[in-house]
Amino acid sequence: KEPGFVVLVDAGDQADALRNALTELKTKWIDRGKQVRTETIRDVEFSALMFAPSDLEETLEEVFPNQTAPGEEGSGGSAPGDAKVEWFVGQSDSLLLCGNMREDLEKILVRRAGGALPSLADEALFNAAQAGQFREALSYGWVNLQGILAGLEADWAQDTVVQETE
Repeated sequence: KEPGFVVLVDAGDQADALRNALTELKTKWIDRGKQVRTETIRDVEFSALMFAPSDLEETLEEVFPNQTAPGEEGSGGSAPGDAKVEWFVGQSDSLLLCGNMREDLEKILVRRAGGALPSLADEALFNAAQAGQFREALSYGWVNLQGILAGLEADWAQDTVVQETE
């Protein structure tokens, strides 16, 4: 299972501007010939944006030109076996939700509606970081590297078993 990511941004009193920006994003996405589909998660409409990872590289190169290291070259387009990636982008009231795992977004919407699911505040590692570092921050990000490393270790262990049986 690939790691999930979620980005949440509260637009506050700019909810209408956010709605217009998301509509414009979807229109531009379609105009560029990219795949998009509409999916509803807990009565919230999401645009599922589908693209190849190399497309993201090209976009980042347009936004941040000449950022490649010396001797390093970009991929120059989609590779034939480039698997599609899907990101969900939607809005609930003034909250912008963006993520790559439908299940994670659904959990956020359930929690937002008052559902009894554990929240990030229930995570001891997050609480320790939040209390010491993020208390008065305007914005912050947090990554649970222990979860990522545990997944990588499981993958490596499985690869080792497969190699030993060959």
